[in-house]
Amino acid sequence: MKKVLSAAIALTAVAAMSVSALAIDPGATNGSADGTADATGKVETSVATIEGLNEGDKVTVVVEAVSTVEDAVQTAVEGEAGKGTKVNTSVTITGVTLGDGQTATVTVAYDGASNKVVYVSDDGETVEVIDLTVSDDKKTASFKTTHFSTFYLVTVPEVGTPGDDEGDDKNEPTGVVLAIVPAAVAAAAVVVSKKRK
Repeated sequence: MKKVLSAAIALTAVAAMSVSALAIDPGATNGSADGTADATGKVETSVATIEGLNEGDKVTVVVEAVSTVEDAVQTAVEGEAGKGTKVNTSVTITGVTLGDGQTATVTVAYDGASNKVVYVSDDGETVEVIDLTVSDDKKTASFKTTHFSTFYLVTVPEVGTPGDDEGDDKNEPTGVVLAIVPAAVAAAAVVVSKKRK
């Protein structure tokens, strides 16, 4: 009975620790929503919050996890942000035009990997790299803009970080290690339990 109990406790620990090692799933933040700015100029939707609008402004926001982007977009992003930059999430905002000197702050659920935002114009001629601010609890990420369009949340490799042309995610091995360590601890607990008998 003790053996079964030890094994059950060990498996529960492995499951809990392995789940905590996983990054936030970008797919969980996907969606489209419409909203109207309140008296403070703020729109809160299920996929994003936008501040800095005019009361009554109507917007549509679409947030999508990105697995592949058009070659022209990837080339433009890498040309401005750096080779190996990985596009993670797109945020498209339509329905309103910001006035001269007007700046809006866009907040979305954090995808767990991005460190910059990139805007690429439709013709690919204009590319902007924008700072991304991640909340302390790593649940949301925000950026400021003077215009609306499609923005890409991206992972820009740190200078000196090894990686190939495809932009290896340098954090991938950490997740694997964090998932394997609890399994090894659980196996050791079972072995210790058997030796005590």
